[in-house]
Amino acid sequence: MYLWGYKGIAFDIEECANGLANKFHEAFVAAKKNNLKVLLTVSHTAPYGAGDAKDLMKAFFADENIDYLSPQLYTSGNETDNDFTENMGVKWTDYVGAKAAIVPSIVQANMYQNAKDYFAKLRINTKGFIQWAQTH
Repeated sequence: MYLWGYKGIAFDIEECANGLANKFHEAFVAAKKNNLKVLLTVSHTAPYGAGDAKDLMKAFFADENIDYLSPQLYTSGNETDNDFTENMGVKWTDYVGAKAAIVPSIVQANMYQNAKDYFAKLRINTKGFIQWAQTH
């Protein structure tokens, strides 16, 4: 899915203090009240630098104010294969039933079919992707 004309906010949550689930929810609600889409991306299955990452992700999965949830399937951005690392006690199967559309962040577009197939086996339907690498 291309998000041309996307009018919204992208939250890249990788490191944060504990106990911020309600504050993030308030920010998502404020964005929606201003007719903005909400895209949330995290490092692999969960923010690697959040002590309460598991609880935070539970809140994100249930939040109807998040339009797109984008787990990053890379670490450096130079990978030639998707990296399906699970981290911070959050498993890919925890994504089943998330309210937001799952749109994985991948390095190159040609890696999407692999991601789509991987998630489909887990009963997670992806709705497109975000490409990390810049195109010229």
